[in-house]
Amino acid sequence: MDAAFKPLILTHPDRIVRVNAARVYAAVCRSGAAPHWPTVTQLVGNANTPTEVKYYALQAAGNLLAAYDPIDYKSRRHAIGSREPRADADAEIATLVLAVESCVNDPNTVMALPGGKVENATPDQLAVVAYVRRQAVKALGQVRFLAMAGTKKGTTIYPCMTLIRVCMADPAVVPAPGPSECAEAVIGLCNMTPNPEGNPIKGINYDALAEAVATGLVNFAAPRANPLDRSLPWRGYSVRIADAFRAWQPLFDYLYDPLQPTKYDPSRVPADIKTLIARTQTAILAPIDKLGPDGKPDLAARVDIPLMREFIKQLRANPKRTGVLITGVAATTLPATN
Repeated sequence: MDAAFKPLILTHPDRIVRVNAARVYAAVCRSGAAPHWPTVTQLVGNANTPTEVKYYALQAAGNLLAAYDPIDYKSRRHAIGSREPRADADAEIATLVLAVESCVNDPNTVMALPGGKVENATPDQLAVVAYVRRQAVKALGQVRFLAMAGTKKGTTIYPCMTLIRVCMADPAVVPAPGPSECAEAVIGLCNMTPNPEGNPIKGINYDALAEAVATGLVNFAAPRANPLDRSLPWRGYSVRIADAFRAWQPLFDYLYDPLQPTKYDPSRVPADIKTLIARTQTAILAPIDKLGPDGKPDLAARVDIPLMREFIKQLRANPKRTGVLITGVAATTLPATN
């Protein structure tokens, strides 16, 4: 399959053939088969890949990362993790993850901007960057670990931090992330376990994780403070976030087995995370989901952004707050935002 699609995507003279081949290839990558990883990494990581092809290459990347290792399902490892030696598999996974991250952090990897500067871009170009970048955020959200082995043995990368920067609208992420990107980042963070392969990350500060997710939820739901807003499929996102929260809580139990998804120790869910989920349900999800007698959204049900902001203020007011996701790891410092 890889040998058949690669030349169509890379060298066929007709754009429509290249685009359609990339669309089908993205679906093919659901298998997680090893030969697809270098091809997708090449497509995503090459700044010269046409934007319309890169969009579907990012879908392919998300599908590869979503595939489980069939030999070691319980660990939640990615499909290529069954390749030996282990260090080579880890490096190949990390290379793809870093390529996807570059599409979030550098708009010039999505499309060539005039002079390479965002400030020179036209409104249409900025809209394209945001549209493709959202797909990159969705792909990165398929990574199942807050921290994972890097491209070199003994190194570590933190894909969660790119999602956190999107959630918190880090000024370094340009153009500024929109509400849908923040929602995708929140859903992605809820897919990342703090216990990679059953080994708890030492020094993790769950208040920082809660702060990042809560900020992402505020940035997502703020436009819905106007119940007439129709800029996003609000109820669709509400369902996805609620599902993400349900799947997130078992991941805090280092004995969790994805083959038995409803069995876990609730006491292992940190208190800040429990409070975050409860407040989100009350302040955001319930108002979005509420319908009136006519079956349409209830205009009297308004999302309570101040309630969520108050929770963030409480987290930041904690005298023990470090502002770092993992103690001693400067790369996991939360961005400075309002």
